[in-house]
Amino acid sequence: MKFKTFKISRYGEASAHYNLGNIFHAKAISDEPFVNFPALKDAMEHYKHVVTIATTMDDQMNLIGKAWGNVGNAHYR
Repeated sequence: MKFKTFKISRYGEASAHYNLGNIFHAKAISDEPFVNFPALKDAMEHYKHVVTIATTMDDQMNLIGKAWGNVGNAHYR
């Protein structure tokens, strides 16, 4: 999935990736008892994008903590 970046804030871009990660994560676990591993992989990629973006921002610890927490939750599945 490609994003076209206009004049949006880095926080907005990070939030979009965070939300997409949540969507893919929800899709992956909605197929219980079977886990959709490609969707989990996509979720983790979006969460990692959040970490990458957040390292360039002032309020990075909050976003980085949430993103890595979600990566951990995805790995737990």
